[in-house]
Amino acid sequence: MTFGFTEIAELLADFGAQLDLRFAAGLGRLDVVKKGFVNRDASLKPDAGRLADPYENRFRCERTRANILCHALYFASLHARLETAEFLLELGADVNQEVPGVNQLGGTVLHALTAGVPFGASADSRLSDERRIPMIELVLRHGASVTMRDSRFHSTPLGSAEHHGATHIFEALAPHAGVQDAVQFGLLDRLRDLLDGDPSLANARDELGQTPLHCLNGEAPGVFEIIALLLANGADPDARDNAGDMPYDKLQSAGKSDLAERLR
Repeated sequence: MTFGFTEIAELLADFGAQLDLRFAAGLGRLDVVKKGFVNRDASLKPDAGRLADPYENRFRCERTRANILCHALYFASLHARLETAEFLLELGADVNQEVPGVNQLGGTVLHALTAGVPFGASADSRLSDERRIPMIELVLRHGASVTMRDSRFHSTPLGSAEHHGATHIFEALAPHAGVQDAVQFGLLDRLRDLLDGDPSLANARDELGQTPLHCLNGEAPGVFEIIALLLANGADPDARDNAGDMPYDKLQSAGKSDLAERLR
């Protein structure tokens, strides 16, 4: 299940391999999820999380309700089980919980979906992306954060999609980008929409204390227009991030002195 070998997992289950709620969800066996592991009052049965984590010794997590539901949503999402994922979300699975016990990437279900890594025997990245987009749309409707950063790489889901070259996923997420991502990836129209709705976003800070000006990317399209738009909306070119750096300093360090001078 972890590596996307859906057909093999289904075959093993057909031959009697044990399931718990998490792996039943990954197989899309909603009847088993409902009848086998969820009580009528929506509490979980004691064996709902009985099986081992994929990396038991390295990333084992406590079998709390939240963790079991998060695992179940993770597997349902990676295997495109829309109906099962919808049920888990209605049951209370936290779409913005960092997925425990699976890997060391430190991200949410949306981070996992946007990683763009092809799974399974075919390893077809295009088909993998196409399979995931309906699930991405589902978790977005249920409040999945596009601005939350993972705990290891400090990346948003959009940044993860861009890093992995998941073009279709990136395009699906771009209309939902936060202000820092809109600046970093040159999403000028999205940036305009955000600032039209709330000009104070020109000075919004992320977890590292970075404002949108700190996120300027000299290789992004429309970067000069982005600078002008941010400054016109009151962006502070002298703001310092948590490391004490100003946007000017970051651009100079990146060898973009022409852009840095625009902030003087």
